[in-house]
Amino acid sequence: MSNRIESIRNEMKNNGLDCWYDSGTDPHLGEYIPRHWHTREWITGFTGSAGIVLITHGFAGLWTDSRYFLQAEKELENSGIHLFRSGEKGIPDPEEWMVSNLPENATIGFNGKCLSAAKIESWKNTFSDKKFSFIGDIDIINRVWVNRPKLPVNPVFRYDLTFSGESSSEKIQRIRQDLEKKHADALFLTLLDEIAWVFNIRGQDVDYNPLVISFAWIDREQAVLFVDPEKITHETEFELKKDGIVCRPYTDADDFIKENSESRCVLTDRNRISSRHYNVIKNHALKTIESDNPSYHFKSMKNETEQSGIKNAHIRDGAAMVRWMIWLNKTLPKKTLTEISIADELEKIRSRQKNYKGLSFPTIAGYEEHGAIVHYSAKPETASVIKPHGLLLVDSGAHYLDGTTDITRSLALSKPTNEQKKHFTLVLKGMINLACAVFPEGTNGSNLDILARKFLWKNGLNYGHGTGHGVGCFLNVHEGPQRISLNSNVPLKPGMIVSDEPGVYFEGKYGIRLENLILCKKSSNDGFLEFETITLCPIDTNLIDTGLLTREEMMWLNMYHQTVYEKLAPLMDNDEKAILRKMTMAVS
Repeated sequence: MSNRIESIRNEMKNNGLDCWYDSGTDPHLGEYIPRHWHTREWITGFTGSAGIVLITHGFAGLWTDSRYFLQAEKELENSGIHLFRSGEKGIPDPEEWMVSNLPENATIGFNGKCLSAAKIESWKNTFSDKKFSFIGDIDIINRVWVNRPKLPVNPVFRYDLTFSGESSSEKIQRIRQDLEKKHADALFLTLLDEIAWVFNIRGQDVDYNPLVISFAWIDREQAVLFVDPEKITHETEFELKKDGIVCRPYTDADDFIKENSESRCVLTDRNRISSRHYNVIKNHALKTIESDNPSYHFKSMKNETEQSGIKNAHIRDGAAMVRWMIWLNKTLPKKTLTEISIADELEKIRSRQKNYKGLSFPTIAGYEEHGAIVHYSAKPETASVIKPHGLLLVDSGAHYLDGTTDITRSLALSKPTNEQKKHFTLVLKGMINLACAVFPEGTNGSNLDILARKFLWKNGLNYGHGTGHGVGCFLNVHEGPQRISLNSNVPLKPGMIVSDEPGVYFEGKYGIRLENLILCKKSSNDGFLEFETITLCPIDTNLIDTGLLTREEMMWLNMYHQTVYEKLAPLMDNDEKAILRKMTMAVS
């Protein structure tokens, strides 16, 4: 790491830079990205999915959030890189650090292709007093990264109407209508999940996300998909043409938008476009209008076909989870198992399900103290051996052609302590409380977040992550704009899916989290909305202190388990059904 940082500093000196800022993302501002753009990991060795790196001529620092504190501490050990635990009292954010530590008139360098326009716009205000200048048209990392991985070239396939429920031509028409309402002529798309949704395409370019590295342009007359020609078969190109979509090389995007912006009013969404492309459009368009990409919101509200498919996917996924639980209980006393081997077995069991297309994120299997690391990633040299006692937290999910899943279960591998049962039950109460919410239309995620934290807060406990994130339909397991969190101002709407995942974590001891996915839908009360729980998997009743549950909470749990049994039993053999029956027995 020290050699890499020194090589970056040499390039900084050659380019007159006082600071290099690296957000670790790509030109599509993604969470999971191809190895080619793993710059944050290459610089620091930190493998988490979120973090900011700052390098000056005498300092190197990494900022990351509470999900990764313990992981980052281990991975940065002896690297000379200072860890900043974002959100903790007294910890400055990267911008505050720069204001305090960089001299007036300092020059900050960054890769403008991999940083949002919104971030750079915010910098102009934040750094105005210090008179910082910015250089975003150089890629220092590319100059010093020897043997940098190439971009993947995997085939694109069309996402069938059987699963999407809406053709790409219909989606494009909806976008054009939205552009017309906003008096805009064109739109440039950079986020891969939005492009995949609009054009009904899927691929294998990004680990754990069925995405295609691409850009897209939509105006009143044309729809253009910029993608490496090697990825497009003649059949796929023909299918796209039938929907009025023209394919052009991925590398043509910049020149195309320069030429096609000149006589048009282009809609720009600074949160979902790189600084580089934003500036190209601003410098060449006749006019720009600032607004959210319409596809961002359209995609979040699942149509009836998508909702039906996602529910069916969760039935199969729930059956796989139960089979894995049965395997774990039978195998644990007889064989040495590790956090890695139990995750591998879960993947094998899932892979046998109809329409399976891979994991939706790396499985988190945290035994005992590792369960307290929110986004723990087991490695061969650190993976714990699972013993038949203590607590195990498993957060996992899968992609199926008809839907994406994300589920967390905390399991007791022996008789739990009273303290563990109390903590588990407080988390369960929060999950139930949110799942049962009935709320007026227009309610946003921050209005509901307290429902999941209420019981933990009463006991002086909390968790540092959001309560819920949006989930795509055979797309990203994390999607917006909907969220359940303390700082979400996006109204929830029918068809949106969010996770319901409160937790509590005790460093060095154990962690507890429960997660179901919930679907927002209209309530029987006019003008109100509610949730339907679509995840189907038993909750470990051995960990419940029933004395802490209200009558209503107990009724919810028993009804949920009855539904789990009714939906999953038809997929089970007789022995599995008998075990599932025990797992879902009513509590009192």
